[in-house]
Amino acid sequence: MIPTRLTQGRWGSRWQTMYGEDCWGFAASVCGVHGPRWHASGNLARLVATAVLLASHGSAAFADPPPGFEVIRVTSDSDYEGGSSVNNCGQVVFDRRMGATWAFGEVFVYDNGRTFRLTNNMDRDVGPDINDSGQIVWARGVGSGGASMILHYDHGDVKMLAQNADGVLSPKIANTGHCTWPELLADGCHGVDTRILLWDGFGSQAIIDAGGSHQSPRINDADQLVWTDYDFCPDPWLSDILYYEDEEIRIISSEDPFQRQAATVNDERQILWDELWKDGEDFTDTLILYDSGVRTVFTDWGEIARNNNHGDVSFSRWYEDDGIYRSWISLQGTFYLITPDPDYSYTTDINEYGEVTLAFDDYPTADVGLMRRIRTGEADFDGDFDLADHREWTRCLDGPEFLERNRTDPTDTLCDCRFLDVDHDNDVDLRDFARFQNAFAPSQ
Repeated sequence: MIPTRLTQGRWGSRWQTMYGEDCWGFAASVCGVHGPRWHASGNLARLVATAVLLASHGSAAFADPPPGFEVIRVTSDSDYEGGSSVNNCGQVVFDRRMGATWAFGEVFVYDNGRTFRLTNNMDRDVGPDINDSGQIVWARGVGSGGASMILHYDHGDVKMLAQNADGVLSPKIANTGHCTWPELLADGCHGVDTRILLWDGFGSQAIIDAGGSHQSPRINDADQLVWTDYDFCPDPWLSDILYYEDEEIRIISSEDPFQRQAATVNDERQILWDELWKDGEDFTDTLILYDSGVRTVFTDWGEIARNNNHGDVSFSRWYEDDGIYRSWISLQGTFYLITPDPDYSYTTDINEYGEVTLAFDDYPTADVGLMRRIRTGEADFDGDFDLADHREWTRCLDGPEFLERNRTDPTDTLCDCRFLDVDHDNDVDLRDFARFQNAFAPSQ
């Protein structure tokens, strides 16, 4: 059985983009996502839902985006774009396949209606991530091979954090500037043993260097990490979720022999991951929440979770009858269907404002989407226009074309002041203020 990394084809490209990163698997499958499940277990019959399923942690469910939000397409073209993530300034980074294969890819930054091309070369730049300071990390491959370098961008300064000829996978960066990524060791079953690296701003160290295929790490602002430890020796494969804190690593998933993956962690140390459960002849993808040492079912119908520090969770659900994924969010404990239309979509990231990046997949093309806050002139989204909002207007009012006149780098941004840029023209001026002024009611 020859180890392979799929970067083309219907399943390969889809699964690569769903998790914002490519991954290592075996035998014409894709590790870290559903490729091995489909190949190892056959065409799995998922549970078909004819009505809205209520999750254990959701009090209600609605077949529309949450009130106060709208869904836009960041891209709308014939290219294949994916690997998107969003920071708390509303900036979205994504990669675009340049041509018919992933031999060439470039990284782009979207901010408040403007899109900038960050890389411009004949390399394979993929899997970007961005923090609130505008620092961006991604993986780069040169020539016909896969990614072998980790790149770091900070306001015009680009440096290489790591290089490994055997291969690296897409990195993730915290608001501290620390970042993590997997590095191939080309050992073990099927030659896909992998270790996890952590870069602290000065140098990198191996968090785990033992046997196993350790992939898809996520990091929070306290340098706590979660990832999946795959065991590709058995057929079907198995996996555990590992957690790192203060130089200690422990398994936080149960002892049951399940297929688990796509773990995520917020600054409150709340962790979610996918878990494949078998019910008779059927299989269902379940999201597990690990909080304060306790595992509970977040929803018995969901995948690809990302969470913020408020406990909001973006995730996706597979609709067997339609043969597509649709995007969902749990916002303040209520479940909403972000994409009720028939488009194939899945979530990729969520920020502290509940804004979610999406992938609209219509292979061989795919677009990046964003569920964002609707701008009304209100700053704190508490349902009124009062003095608290006015204080933000005093801080943010800057005059016409402010950002265009003062931008020195593609990552320069209005950040949270963007919510007062009602007309989306990259400034907060009197035209925007007029909307707030007409609705101002300090006594409410």
